[in-house]
Amino acid sequence: MVTAVRPFFTYASHERILVAKVREYDYTTACGVCGSLLSLSQAVDIPSAVMLMKRTVPEFKSKNSPYEQYDLRIERERQAAGQQPS
Repeated sequence: MVTAVRPFFTYASHERILVAKVREYDYTTACGVCGSLLSLSQAVDIPSAVMLMKRTVPEFKSKNSPYEQYDLRIERERQAAGQQPS
């Protein structure tokens, strides 16, 4: 079971202090993702590994890098599936 909590971080008593929210992952699913990442890294398939990380962890955003294009693709996939944007 994957449980997403939005926002992932909340502010504590000071704006620069963040409190993390917990997201639970099903053990079997998490192991499958880890195994896929391992295989992709051994095959040096960087684009696929980045896409898998972005699908798994919505907060994994790229800034000023060639991987920003993947963020846009993931957002379009989520919108097409009727999910909330991250």
